Amino acid sequence: MMTAKNYSQDFLSHRQSISSDPPYGNRRDALRDAPRQLKRRARKFVGLPASDDVGTLSSLITFLKYTAEGHLDQHPVTAAIAATPHLIALYAEDLIDAFEYSGLQYLPTPVHSKLVYETGPAYAGCGFGLCSDYKNSTACRAEERNMTLETVSVILYTRSVLTVTFTITRGAYYAYEPPTRRVEDFTLGSNARSKYPDEDDYWERVFTTLGQTMQDKHWPTPRKVLLMGESVHDQFFMTVLEAALRSIGGVELPEVWGEEPVFVAARGAAEMAKRAMYNGENAKLAGDDVDLGEWELDAGSGRLDECALACLEEEMADIESVEEL
Repeated sequence: MMTAKNYSQDFLSHRQSISSDPPYGNRRDALRDAPRQLKRRARKFVGLPASDDVGTLSSLITFLKYTAEGHLDQHPVTAAIAATPHLIALYAEDLIDAFEYSGLQYLPTPVHSKLVYETGPAYAGCGFGLCSDYKNSTACRAEERNMTLETVSVILYTRSVLTVTFTITRGAYYAYEPPTRRVEDFTLGSNARSKYPDEDDYWERVFTTLGQTMQDKHWPTPRKVLLMGESVHDQFFMTVLEAALRSIGGVELPEVWGEEPVFVAARGAAEMAKRAMYNGENAKLAGDDVDLGEWELDAGSGRLDECALACLEEEMADIESVEEL
């Protein structure tokens, strides 16, 4: 059984510094990181999590795994896709090792072999960006290549954090998310309202954060706004959001999608997980009668083949050309 996991900022914390992790930019980085990698392998060899961070993540993953199995009449969960936020200290190697320590297979998607940021799963969870015939990779690939570029803002508002991500996406898998159009603010969660002497100051900061992230003279305004988190339907927040959307201009207000905001990214990741077994090295999970088409994976490296890489480069070139609008 495959499932999905959505990691909220409530459970993850920043490290004080950013360390190198595979893949490395050059040989020097690899040599510098060798002692840390050796320590990780030694810990795994004796049955320990690769690091303390891996142990923390695996505890969360194991809890979610058992919870999911409880809802499935104890049917075992063996593989999953994780939808993750943009956190400066969340590393793919930690997440993959945490999955392994928890007894789960970490599923790649046709495009992502490591971290899958939650904007794509949220888009898929709202019913967008996925092909209709996912069991036929060639037909699925053709359909996804013809999907229209769309500008989307994804907003996560929980008790502990406000995040806003502007993305240009072609379907659920291809997304260009400029670093200058993202914000993760742990001082603007809904619980922070009580820390402001004047609550109007809090909402002014929320308004400014929303507006500045969604509006830029060099970029088109979002056509859709996707809402996530347990606090997004707060009456005051929705009022401020509407005001921010009106302030960014445009002929029409963007469509706002907020159905089941706590689970929408996990729902999209679950759909991706279901489809992942029809792609490349995961196809054996679905049986023998699977058309891999252009999504053939190298079983040794887990990388996309040359055709798929060329197609991906074409897609990203199309996306980046939007900067000229």
